[in-house]
Amino acid sequence: VSLVPLVGGPARRFLATAVMAVWSPDGSALAYHETTPGDPIYVAGSGGEHPRRVFAGSPGVHAHYLSWSPDGRFLYFAHGLPPDGMDIWRVPVSGGPGAPAEQITHHNSRVAYPVLLDDQTLVYTATADDGTGPWLYVMNLKERVPRRWTAGVEHYLSIAASADRPGQPRRLVATVSNPVVELWSVPITPAIVEEHGATRLGLPTARAAAPRFAADSSLFYLATRGGADGIWRRRAATTVEVWKPAAGAVAGAPALAPDGRHMCFPVRFHGRSRLYCATAEGTAAQTVAETLDVRGAASWSPDGKWITIGAMDRTGLRVFKVPMDGGNPVRLVDSVSSNPVWSPDGRLILYSGTSRARSVPLRAVTPDGQPVPLPALEVDRVGDSYRFLPDGRHVVAKLGGFRRQDFWLVDLRTGQRRRLTRLRPGDSLHRFDVSADGRTLVFERVRENSDVVLIELPAR
Repeated sequence: VSLVPLVGGPARRFLATAVMAVWSPDGSALAYHETTPGDPIYVAGSGGEHPRRVFAGSPGVHAHYLSWSPDGRFLYFAHGLPPDGMDIWRVPVSGGPGAPAEQITHHNSRVAYPVLLDDQTLVYTATADDGTGPWLYVMNLKERVPRRWTAGVEHYLSIAASADRPGQPRRLVATVSNPVVELWSVPITPAIVEEHGATRLGLPTARAAAPRFAADSSLFYLATRGGADGIWRRRAATTVEVWKPAAGAVAGAPALAPDGRHMCFPVRFHGRSRLYCATAEGTAAQTVAETLDVRGAASWSPDGKWITIGAMDRTGLRVFKVPMDGGNPVRLVDSVSSNPVWSPDGRLILYSGTSRARSVPLRAVTPDGQPVPLPALEVDRVGDSYRFLPDGRHVVAKLGGFRRQDFWLVDLRTGQRRRLTRLRPGDSLHRFDVSADGRTLVFERVRENSDVVLIELPAR
């Protein structure tokens, strides 16, 4: 964190290890958090002197978006497993490392930017239980009942507030987005594919995300008609909806069985996601591994007997394998882990390790849970970041900085990398898949189209 003089001049280094910093309402103290495991939160003097830790989470669990209460007694923050397992918490500023933190909201979704309008009114952004949004929410801290504060279809990405001055209007400033979410494809070739070599898929839905290829080369993806996501299937010249969100809001990409006749996908109800399995036509749906609160997309074993998934248990987010004959789930990894992908030969399961900031290390285990060493590789923790090629030795990985990402070919034995694409910067690349023949890559591309808006509240 650096300081920049308002009257002009160069920035100077201020807090060497902090990610963000925010002064208390009276300017006498400063709060910030670091990116070391648990995102520890510190309170210091107004110049950053004499810091003391007031909160730290478990490794892999994050604390973001610090905000003071108007009386300076509490720090509010978003806490949990990003991106979709967050809530608003608070901790007393006067406490130490053992001071009790209190959970304020219970969305268990994409929650961020707490703002206190007064001692009893909390405003923040959050996605709804069906995965739509993020929207702007308001909560009376005595009642603890969240209410959506805005109508319309615009997404509220962030919110901040001016200081409260009696007799003057309170001003809020928000980032409001009307995002465009599309599917694009590029060929996998020996040469780098430039932007002009990428093709947008013409689909009948306004929004398309989370692509997955089936064994017959048909393409499954998530789409909406204005609400929660359903599952759509494109085969030849025909596109049909095979799972309607009225039967359950789909919270992740569908995993297609090796025979192409079945699929499994997470469905979200009341802040919890269950793994559903159905035919490829969306019929005969039933829940699998009822005890698991699943996160992200699943991946089938090549023989179709198992499926692996990230899920929450009492120790946190872990990778499990689930027998398709109805047996109990088996935990494969004892540390924070997610986003498992089974290799084509069935010998290896890739997964994301404990995150630090936006990056996660790529890890691997055998189907029996034995660790497998890999060349060092850091990937994005948002969306899909690695998919196998048919040879099982190479993966396509999504690499690069924020909104400056591209696809690379990585040899899992040597760590050697070869760039596959050079796409235009500014868009976000989220989920993607590789065709069964290894020749085509289809990816989800998001353009935020954001504006900054001013909201004036009446003077009290």
